[in-house]
Amino acid sequence: MRKILLVIAVVLLASLACNFNMGKSTGGEIRMDEAGFSAVIPPGYQMSSVVGELGAVKDGADALEGPNFSVSVSPSNSKDDANDILDSLSGPNNVFNYAYSGVRVPVTVGGQPGLAEDFTGVTESGVAIAGRDLVAILPDGRQVLVSGHWPVDQQEQAEQVFQSILNSIKFYAPVPPTAEP
Repeated sequence: MRKILLVIAVVLLASLACNFNMGKSTGGEIRMDEAGFSAVIPPGYQMSSVVGELGAVKDGADALEGPNFSVSVSPSNSKDDANDILDSLSGPNNVFNYAYSGVRVPVTVGGQPGLAEDFTGVTESGVAIAGRDLVAILPDGRQVLVSGHWPVDQQEQAEQVFQSILNSIKFYAPVPPTAEP
């Protein structure tokens, strides 16, 4: 389980520090073929990608304060289920020191069952934030993490964006990268 926490922390930090800018969203479907998923990010968000993760930060927002949303799908040989992964995210060693609600709600993402848990926190600059992590395990064993956080004063709109992204997610078999000639 510690390995999963470390991998998730590295992916989250890498997405903030070393990502590939994909430009502004136009509201169309974004395919992440190597990871095997697609999602629709609404207009008004800067998109980025890194290692099977699609990130979106609202134009003009600080990535650590949000609104910030991410969808990642990664291969796994782990036998951990959604509860195990949420335990690693919400445990005492969670990267951002968020306070998790302890209430896990069954959800569906891309037709697959998962679990979601809300959290709250305060950024280093003193901004109160809220957010949600959702985890699902696909039939082929890939692990899905959909995450979002936002300033508390933007919660109603941000939850609508989170749900919109969640409703748009589709899964398919990953497509291996092709070699360039």
